[in-house]
Amino acid sequence: MSLILARLLHKGAEKPSMLLRRDYLELCLLQNGKSNTTKFVQGAIKKIKKDIIFFFNEQQQTKVIFSDEVDEQQNITEDNVCFVTPIEGVTNFSRALPFFAFVIFLQKISPKGENVQACLIDFPALNHTCYAVSREGTWIKDTAHDCFTRVYCPQFTKIDTPISCTNEYKMPPKGITELNVGSATYCIWALISNKVDMIHTKNMDLATKKSAQLLIQEYKKQYTREND
Repeated sequence: MSLILARLLHKGAEKPSMLLRRDYLELCLLQNGKSNTTKFVQGAIKKIKKDIIFFFNEQQQTKVIFSDEVDEQQNITEDNVCFVTPIEGVTNFSRALPFFAFVIFLQKISPKGENVQACLIDFPALNHTCYAVSREGTWIKDTAHDCFTRVYCPQFTKIDTPISCTNEYKMPPKGITELNVGSATYCIWALISNKVDMIHTKNMDLATKKSAQLLIQEYKKQYTREND
């Protein structure tokens, strides 16, 4: 079941990733021309939603819920459901900055009646993908070289100069070097790739929040809901 879910996630992400990569390159040109990119970004999101509905809803009979169209307090009872964020880090995307991602969180009931979860975060402009399957682990993929690596939480050691990553633009705490990237998904990728020692994220949408919990849970790091 876990292998089937992983393949399903990658198949479902293929076209949205390709569309976002193409639109990102076009946005680079629009930025050079000082054009207003709002309508372009809205169009990109609309295309991704259409493709996701076709793949998961019509072909896989899985209910699709977009993060910008659902109340987080809403009680969702479906067994087979897919939560999607078309573009996380939309401000970065609109300014042709590469720190944006496409997010899928999938929840299904296995033939044995078990609740199985899987998620995928794809960074089209950076050629990186990270994904996880419940009780199986977390992986990162270099899409440029089609190289998969399973990641593990390193043994804890005292760090004199810790590096943090945040999606907020603010002054970091004293004694901490902090990267302000404007994207919660990039913070998550940096953590499980062991590029940073800690992350601090705020205002994550539903699909990103669920994916962060699963990715870090399977990576065996403690996940804190502070300020969320």
